[in-house]
Amino acid sequence: EALFAGVAVVVVYAPWLPTLLYQAKHTGAPWALRPGFYALVLAPGSVFATDLAFGALVVAAGVGLATHRREPVPMALLALVAGTVVVAWTESQISSSWTARYFAVLLGPVLLVLGAGIVRAGKLGVAALALALLIWSGYTLHDDKSNARAIAHGVAAYLDPGELVISTHPEQIPVLRYYLGSQFRYATQLGPVADPRVMDWRDALSRIEATTVKRNLEPELASVKPGQRFAVVSPVFRDYHAWDAPWTRRVFLTSQLWTSTIAADPRFRKVATLTSDEILLKRNYWKPLMAVIYVRRS
Repeated sequence: EALFAGVAVVVVYAPWLPTLLYQAKHTGAPWALRPGFYALVLAPGSVFATDLAFGALVVAAGVGLATHRREPVPMALLALVAGTVVVAWTESQISSSWTARYFAVLLGPVLLVLGAGIVRAGKLGVAALALALLIWSGYTLHDDKSNARAIAHGVAAYLDPGELVISTHPEQIPVLRYYLGSQFRYATQLGPVADPRVMDWRDALSRIEATTVKRNLEPELASVKPGQRFAVVSPVFRDYHAWDAPWTRRVFLTSQLWTSTIAADPRFRKVATLTSDEILLKRNYWKPLMAVIYVRRS
C-alpha cells in the first residue's frame, strides 16, 4: 500500500518536476547561515511561543511516552518530527535554507506527540500543561512588527508620483511597494524593478555580485531630473553577524557603497533622514531601516 501510494504521488507530481529543477538551478537561500547543533536541538520548539513552556511539556510527555513505548502512533509521529528536522539540518550544511518559521509544518505532529505523552503522564502531565498555560497567558505580540510601514509613510510625505525609490536591500521592495503604492518608480542594485510586488530571486546572488556603480547606479541617478526628489531606503546595520551569509554580505557591501556614493554626489542635496526608531518612538527592530530623501539641484 505504501509503495502504491508513493507511486501515485510521483505520477501526480510529475508535471511540476521541470519547475522544481529550474528553481533548484536558479534560486536558493543565499541569505541563510548554516545552522549549528544548538539550532538542531531547538528546532521543534521554534513553533511555540517560549522555550520554557515547550520544555515543560517535553519533559512530561517524555515521561508518559517512556512508559508506553509499544504504542506505534506516537512513536511514528515522533520519528516524523525528528526525521524532518535532521534532514533539513543536514541539507542546510550543504546549501543553507534554515530558518525557524519553516518548522511551522511540525506544529500538528508536535502537538499530537505532546498530547499523547501528557495524557499518559498523569499528574505530571497536568502540572506541565498548567505551567505551559500560565507561561503562555503572559505572552503578547507587538501590534506593529513591520520595519517598513512607518518608513514608507514618512517617505511618501516627501515624494510626488513618478519619483524614484531606491532600496539597497532588494527584497524590501515588495513591502515598500505594498505601503507606498504603484505611483512611484522602484530600483535596487539589480536594476529597475519591473514588478515591485515580487522579489525575483533567480540567480540573484550572481547578479548582485556583478553590480557596479557605473552600470547599475548611475543610470538610476541620471533619470532624476533637476528639482525632482528621490528616496534611498537602506538597512541600519547593527547585528553584523546577521549579514554574514553570501547574499546578505553582498547586500551589506553594495548598500554601503551606494549610500556613500549618492551622499557624495554634488548633483544632489539631502532633504531629510528618516529612521524606524525615530518614527516609532525608539522601537528596536532586529533589522531597522532608514531612508534619506534627496533632491537634484537645479
